[in-house]
Amino acid sequence: LFKACVEDDFVIDVLHRLNGVPVSAAMIASAAEREVLALRMPVLSPTQVLTEKLTALNEHHCDFAGLLPGVRAVREQVDWPRVRQDTAGNDFAHAFLVLTDRLGITA
Repeated sequence: LFKACVEDDFVIDVLHRLNGVPVSAAMIASAAEREVLALRMPVLSPTQVLTEKLTALNEHHCDFAGLLPGVRAVREQVDWPRVRQDTAGNDFAHAFLVLTDRLGITA
């Protein structure tokens, strides 16, 4: 995340990497325009957001409790097979998905 100030009038947040991977034009193009706090902006799909959050889990940051309320709220909008495929290399993501399965969130 990079904050760019424009003539002291406003600040723009520029996101150029997610989990170390450059944000591509295709990723931005895939975002749906939504109203967030009265502002129209591109918003990634719940599947993409969850994938990025799970990919970021590691031995130093593994807060399942912080993820559960959001996942419950969007569970019907998530492409669960895709999340599993895209996070297959992360054991912490796998553990979270096992937990969501056992809690009946992904079923």
